[in-house]
This record gives sequence, C-alpha cells and structure tokens, in this order.
Amino acid sequence: MFPIGSTWNYALTQSVHFMPVFIVYLVGLILAVNRWPRHPRASMFAVWGFLILIVVRIVTAAIQIWLYDSLITSGGQGFVTYTLYLEVSSSLVYVLGLGFVVAAIFVGRGDESQPVYHAPLPELPEDRPREPAPPSALETGIRERRTP
Repeated sequence: MFPIGSTWNYALTQSVHFMPVFIVYLVGLILAVNRWPRHPRASMFAVWGFLILIVVRIVTAAIQIWLYDSLITSGGQGFVTYTLYLEVSSSLVYVLGLGFVVAAIFVGRGDESQPVYHAPLPELPEDRPREPAPPSALETGIRERRTP
C-alpha cells in the first residue's frame, strides 16, 4: 500500500483512529439540529459544542500530519516542541467544546422549563377524601352475610 514511513500511511492511521469519534460528534450534531425547535437553548449549546469538537479534531489531525511530514523532510528539528504546543492548545479548545455539550445537558432545568397546565386536572375518585365511618359501624374487616 504505502511505505511504512510515508505521510500517507500516517494520515491513514490518523483517520482510522479519528473516524469513530468523528461519527459520534456528527450524530450528536444532527440530533441537536433535529431537536432545535423543541429545545432551542440546549440545542444551541450542543451545536456549538459539537462543531467545536469536530473542528478541533480535523484541525489537530491536519496539523499532526503536516508535522509528521515536516519531521520526515527536516530531520525532526522542533517536532517535539510543536507537538507539545499543538496538544496543549487543542486540549484547551476541546475542553471548551466539551463544556458547551455539558452546558446543553443542564440548561433550562429550572422551574421555568416545567410544563404549565392551563386547566385544572380532573379530580379522580381516589383523590377525594374518604368520609369517616359512623362510630357505630367499626371496620373489622369481617364481612357478614345479611339475610333479608
């Protein structure tokens, strides 16, 4: 296929590791857009979060491939330093995106999100208080058959 040390081999390896997570982010983005009419605030946070996560994943993978290519051509000068900067900065942006997704879970959970009933609910027979039994007819739990 590709030589072991080639950039294409590294890119293919990166994309194989990247695909399952990318699919999860894409499904989350589609679900958030789908739920937008019912839950606009939560969906907005989720959409922003998943977009940030997708962009961070794509940009980080592209920069890693470029760094690997520069490692092969330049002999690796500065590779570790640039990789460290990339990992720290992508981790910070990843936390921002994940924060948006977590915020989408908890936004709108206060009293204002509870349903408002405009009409009173119908009264059920078990909701009515029981009338007390007359003092002469104590409940024993034993039923007697009365003959007329």
